[in-house]
Amino acid sequence: MTQAAECWHLSKSIIITQIASIILLVAGFFIWGSDVEKGITANTQAIQHESAMHILGQKHMVEFKGDIQTRLQRIDSKLERLIEQATKLIELVLADKELGQFFEATQQTINNWKNKHPELFESKKG
Repeated sequence: MTQAAECWHLSKSIIITQIASIILLVAGFFIWGSDVEKGITANTQAIQHESAMHILGQKHMVEFKGDIQTRLQRIDSKLERLIEQATKLIELVLADKELGQFFEATQQTINNWKNKHPELFESKKG
């Protein structure tokens, strides 16, 4: 039994390479941890930037929508004025050729108008 005890000898001494490897492992762990923290900070900033850009984009869309609505209202008012002019000219019993000249439209366009808006040409028939 004494021979078996001598085979299993544990040394309590520490080799300098063990100390160096432990120091390197701990240093590597701290470097890795600081890189992770930098990555988290960078991701947080990127998310904040994207959120700000999204809000800015929404504001631009609201402004753009308002601009489009304003333009459509102007177009509607211009169309209303053109319809009024056409109605007045039709009431004056202008010939199709004269209507075409006034609106710079072809005879085919005048015929299309007659088909799409017969109520405008009612007074001309009577």
